[in-house]
Amino acid sequence: MNGITMPDAQFFFCNVYFSNWNSQPGSEALVLVALQIISYFSINPYLISLCDWRNFMTEEAEALMHSSVEMNKALKSFLVLALLLMISLVAFGALQLCIDTLSAYELWISLLFDSASLTLPLICLGLYSSIPLQMVQTLGSMPFLFMVFFSTTFSPGAGVKGLKNMRYLFARFYLWCRVPGYENLMEGCPPSNELTPLSIFTGCLGAIIFLCALIVLYFKVCRVSCTFLEEFCKLILTYQCV
Repeated sequence: MNGITMPDAQFFFCNVYFSNWNSQPGSEALVLVALQIISYFSINPYLISLCDWRNFMTEEAEALMHSSVEMNKALKSFLVLALLLMISLVAFGALQLCIDTLSAYELWISLLFDSASLTLPLICLGLYSSIPLQMVQTLGSMPFLFMVFFSTTFSPGAGVKGLKNMRYLFARFYLWCRVPGYENLMEGCPPSNELTPLSIFTGCLGAIIFLCALIVLYFKVCRVSCTFLEEFCKLILTYQCV
């Protein structure tokens, strides 16, 4: 299953509201988990379709000989990010309706960038790479799997010593450091005034790594091209001398 369609998402968000309405203090974690699952799979179908859309746009540009591909990719990126923002607002609104102990706006920022940490890699790979759909799905799903394995949010304080330090790379860790009753269970939570900037940074970490990889690849291609041109010029000069 690639994900949940928007009508399904609306139905499931309503179910989360009805089934968790008037939740008592102490059940924040259960409501958050339900909303995070629905939020992720609500946008997932659009992320998976980006690869096919990219291929279609590229083929159309080659056939019609126009150069609007990059502009269309940028507009598509803004559209998906707007959808991500809307889903996070809906999730935060549903959270307020279900329980009244998680009303700080910083929590919404943490929710937003937690979702961004799982979706930005799929957006980058789906729109700004040339790899096939199967590879996009495999690589784009890695942040979600690594979050499950290494963020320690599913079992606070657990994990192999040394390896569990990877929890600081995940926005989900800083989100759970805000949850009442869990901030003391989460090992090594930073001060509360540092949670928001760390959530933003780790939420964008996948896109930052992708951008760095593109820069490295660009300079590598430039270096190979310069070497090729240098050898070609030497060959031309040798031929002229002969």
